Amino acid sequence: MKFLQDAAFAAMKQASDSWNNLVKGITQANPEMKPEEVTPEVVIEAMNREEDPDSSDLAGQLSAAQADLSKKTGEVQELTTQLAAANAQIKELKGTSTEEEPEVKADGEPTGGESDIKEFASKHAGNTAAIMAEVKRTNFI
Repeated sequence: MKFLQDAAFAAMKQASDSWNNLVKGITQANPEMKPEEVTPEVVIEAMNREEDPDSSDLAGQLSAAQADLSKKTGEVQELTTQLAAANAQIKELKGTSTEEEPEVKADGEPTGGESDIKEFASKHAGNTAAIMAEVKRTNFI
């Protein structure tokens, strides 16, 4: 007497062979996993897990980004140092030009002796006509 019909037995055998092939494929891909650990729940969980195809290379991307960041940080520090040196040079140049103001003097009057326009202007402050006459007389302009 048969408990199962031939068609039902063939369908069950087909399902069993399919499951065995699935388990075999999973255990070959994961050598640490034993065949008895492969359950329908494990398979469903693995199928539902959304893996980014690029996620396998995330560690490499992270290390490359960190190397690039440290390189850029070094460049920023170098540029900051150069900027500070340039600012110091600018301050130094501005300081020397304001400290050394040339004194304007007229030399070679017809009567002899050196005349100082600045002294004359300070003595005759407010008298623009006299200052201009002295400038013309001494050929300063």
